[in-house]
Order: sequence, then structure tokens, then C-alpha cells
Amino acid sequence: MDLQKTSNRLSYIDWAKAIAIALICIGHFLPRGNTYKVIFYAFHVPIFAFISGFLSQAPSNVRELGKKLLRLCTRIFVPYVIWHFISGIISVRQGFRDWNQVFKSFFFLDGMTVWNDALWYAPSIFIVCVVFTLFAYLVKGNKFAVLGLGCASLVSFICLMHFKVNITAFGYSNFLGARNLIMLLGFVCLGYFFKDIIKFIVNFKENPYKNYFLYGS
Repeated sequence: MDLQKTSNRLSYIDWAKAIAIALICIGHFLPRGNTYKVIFYAFHVPIFAFISGFLSQAPSNVRELGKKLLRLCTRIFVPYVIWHFISGIISVRQGFRDWNQVFKSFFFLDGMTVWNDALWYAPSIFIVCVVFTLFAYLVKGNKFAVLGLGCASLVSFICLMHFKVNITAFGYSNFLGARNLIMLLGFVCLGYFFKDIIKFIVNFKENPYKNYFLYGS
């Protein structure tokens, strides 16, 4: 298996995505309560969030910040809006939902744990990446500041889950899927922090300082 860079892509990132996609597909076919389903669900989505952080770069100026935010809108949010609208029409015509429910599911106002079922990840990662991009710009890409945010997010998520706390806003429980956002933000930050370490390990064979680390000379 070639884990090195191919063209402008990192093949080991493509392999990680492929494994995560396979786990998601398998996990959806397994019955509730199945041990493997629980294991797969514990890390297949965090893998994608980690990869998002790994591939992220901190904006160096306002113009670059604007370009990154616009790219997030066109690549994630706009497709989500279009597909949610199309699926909403189908749901209403089939009698599964009314337009009020479609509106609520779009903004996560019904207190459900997901956005329009399988579409939940798109708006979640969009919001998280916007927050991460703004934060990375404000701290000028400082990795330890990003790591601090990531650790704080994951600790907060664990506490919310342990004590079964819902973040309520505007009268809606778990508004905008807040717990999911906090969890995803943590893994995006970890991906950003550890990317240079991972690249060093993957490219260790070509590293000119390899003999120093292995033999001390």
C-alpha cells in the first residue's frame, strides 16, 4: 500500500476516508445494540472531522479568510440547502412531513439528534469549520491555542454526554445539534494539531534526519 503523496493528493488520507466510509456503510446495516455498530459509530465520523482539521490551513489575512469562508459555503452549505429542499418536497408530497417540520429540521429546531436524518453531518461540519477557521485566523494558526480549544471541546462533550445535558436555546433542546458541534470541533482541532507529526511519520523513510533518530548519528 503506497501511503505517499500522489499528484496533489495524499493517498493515506484517501485510504482513511475509504475506511471511514466503509465503516459508516457497514454500521448502518447492523442492528441497534450490535457491539460492532457501537464500535464503528464511536470513531467513523470523528475520522472525517480529524481529516478536515488535518487538511486545514490557517488564513494569513482577511482576504484569504474571506476566500476560505466562501469556499465552505459553496462546497458544503449550498449543496446541503439544495438537497434539503429537494428531500423536503419529496417528504411533503409523500406525506412523511409537513412544511413546518421541514423548516424545523433544516435549522434543527425540533430538538432531534440529527438534521434531516442522514444529512446532519453537512451543516454540522460547515458550522464547525467556520468556527475553526475564524479561531485559527484570530490566533494566527498557533497550534497550541488550537489544541487547547480542541481539548476543551472534547472535555465539554464528554461532560454533556455523561450528565445527559442538552444545550437549550430559543426554547429548543439541543439547538443546532450543539453536542455534535462540540464533539466535531474537538476532532477538527486535533487533526490540525497533529498533521505535521503524522506527515513526519509517514514520510520518515525520506527524512534526512532518519539516521540521527535511529542511530544517534
